[in-house]
Amino acid sequence: MTNAAPRTWASRLVAGARRYLLQHEIRLRWGSRPRVIVRDEGGSWSTVLNERWLPSSTERTLVLGALPETSDGRGAQSLEWRVYREWGPDHKLTRPPMALIVCKSGRVRCLAFEQAMRDLAAGNDAMLEEQLAELARLSHRP
Repeated sequence: MTNAAPRTWASRLVAGARRYLLQHEIRLRWGSRPRVIVRDEGGSWSTVLNERWLPSSTERTLVLGALPETSDGRGAQSLEWRVYREWGPDHKLTRPPMALIVCKSGRVRCLAFEQAMRDLAAGNDAMLEEQLAELARLSHRP
């Protein structure tokens, strides 16, 4: 029982340090303007991205496709992929639709669209419209 607590404490310390360094790199490389990172998962989420979000998005929107492969499987990944893997969904096979907003401070906010997509499938797009409006508000900040 006593061995579990130090491992949890140590893993939180390592995760906090990793996030701090990643936020520092974000501020250095991307500057003070917010970025939006979304992953195109296909299906109805892809349709929503292409028809409702991307026409009004800014040049600071990064759409990720398939995970980039390296020859040895351990190569360096781009900054946007590292941000997505750190703050994105923690699912192996099914990834819920979400957008990550990287603020000018390096802080990352998540907007989950899973419930909105369920409502859309049921014929109600009110929640989806609200979340897309919030995403537009957060991403168009100077």
